[in-house]
Amino acid sequence: MQHTTVRFVHASDLHLERPVGGLTEAPDHLRQILVDAPYLAAQRVFDCAVAEAVDFVILAGDVVDAARAGARALAFLDEQFGRLAQHGIRVYWAGGNAEQPEQWSDMLQAWPNVHLFPAGRVERLVHRRGDTAVACLLGTSRHKRQPVRLAQFCPDPNGLPSIGVLYGCPATPAVLLRGLCYLALGGRHQRGDLPMVEQPPTAGSGTTSQRQRAAQAEKQDNRGKPSRIFKMQLSNAQLSMAHRPAVLAHFPGTPQGRCAQNLGPHGCTLAETDGQRTHTRFMPTDAVRWIEARLTIDETTNRQRLEELLREQVQAMRQSDPAVDLLVCWRIIGDGQIVGQLRSGPLAEELLAWLRLEFGYGPPACWSVSIQIEPDRSALAKASEEQTVLGDLLRALQQLEQHPQQPLELDSMVDRRLLPPKVFQLLCKPGHRRRTQLLQEAAELAIKLLGTQAPGADGTSAEVASA
Repeated sequence: MQHTTVRFVHASDLHLERPVGGLTEAPDHLRQILVDAPYLAAQRVFDCAVAEAVDFVILAGDVVDAARAGARALAFLDEQFGRLAQHGIRVYWAGGNAEQPEQWSDMLQAWPNVHLFPAGRVERLVHRRGDTAVACLLGTSRHKRQPVRLAQFCPDPNGLPSIGVLYGCPATPAVLLRGLCYLALGGRHQRGDLPMVEQPPTAGSGTTSQRQRAAQAEKQDNRGKPSRIFKMQLSNAQLSMAHRPAVLAHFPGTPQGRCAQNLGPHGCTLAETDGQRTHTRFMPTDAVRWIEARLTIDETTNRQRLEELLREQVQAMRQSDPAVDLLVCWRIIGDGQIVGQLRSGPLAEELLAWLRLEFGYGPPACWSVSIQIEPDRSALAKASEEQTVLGDLLRALQQLEQHPQQPLELDSMVDRRLLPPKVFQLLCKPGHRRRTQLLQEAAELAIKLLGTQAPGADGTSAEVASA
């Protein structure tokens, strides 16, 4: 059965109540854009929906905490949802951690084109273009005490393109019934896909006609097992499924990065599907962008050359997207005399002040948040080969880094009675990324405290933060 292609915008984690943070002190000329950035990014999401003439918009959770955001957020959503309604665009919304159902009951009556999925159960809706059914949406809002199993996302029995909407990360490996063409996820601020596994076809799955044929085949078999014909049908279905593209389970990320952990472009996803093939395109929407700029130098680099390298990199970043203000965290990697001056002298502070004065006012603004000096990895490798206390410590840290399953045993250094459980978990049970970062910082500190090289050659780390 042929179906019309449907197009939609998938966005999540708008968090209108959260301005951009992460700076010790925001410069005066950027304060307003840091406050307005979530709204500017969200407006670009809805601009995209109108410009691309999509059938509907999916909001997969954490749009706004109405109690924290206040009247501005409600007025903004009222304006944007009204604009979508004028263009015949519906909104399908799955609540996340931020939304409270009681906050929206009255407002939803004023937004007839907006549907908020119920919490704790999967609701099935058919989206129509005029009088024609073009897609089936299966969605649920977050319910802390009633986790939803992906097996509840059953595809449309009549073969309509079926799209799931869910806040949160399903267990891996996640299992979906065959027939779902897209799973719209929310709850992660970084864009990414989730590996999915399709459940093999059975007598209880597939379209209505397929289930009826399966049931008839089972009745004709006196032993109560699927007949040879049905077994052959299953084998053919499994073979066709092997060539079928994997289900796309996708996090679009937040439209606006809010801290140094939200690096790079952020936006929403424009998706198009006919039920068999799904194509997606990233649509950038951020008004302010966090950038980690890495610069490698060597022992021949002097201050003049370093300033030239910094200038060249700033110009390249500005040209890549001239409509976005940048917040830059510099990481300078290398060794030599200039590294020693950056680490222990006033040079890093002088460079930071120069970067801000020269490039921090734009347009676009390229505001340097910090300068961090890292050791050359070759210096770490050389020190780890030495038969010294430092070498022993570095080898032990390398062993921990190479075996992520080996515990760090940080809990032995902390009295858990003094900390809330969540804080204790964050400090003593770090995730993979934070664990790697801790081990690298420990190695840099070890070289700083135990190294015997002359200043400027030991590759230790220093940071100049925003004043």
